[in-house]
Amino acid sequence: MAEQILLCNCGNTMPLDREAIATATGLACSRIHHGLCGPDSEQLAATLRETGGDVIVACAQEWRTFSALAAELGVTEPLAIDIRDRAGWSDEGTEATAK
Repeated sequence: MAEQILLCNCGNTMPLDREAIATATGLACSRIHHGLCGPDSEQLAATLRETGGDVIVACAQEWRTFSALAAELGVTEPLAIDIRDRAGWSDEGTEATAK
């Protein structure tokens, strides 16, 4: 089971609370990336190599990109979760009820 989650704020378009996500999930979150599908893709590739693909990527909209990269590297496809539309960001911000 994955012990690490890679967070991406989609070009710094939405705030993420790395510490709150790490605490809530029990997964290691070393930093917030700004573009795992682009500028930070080499960091994603390095993590995929290190873990053999056993990592969670918090960006479901680019799962095809992550799947293709995993196939190119010969590792397991990482699990991609939808943090943007269904979990992590809300119009209510800090006023939102804990989930």
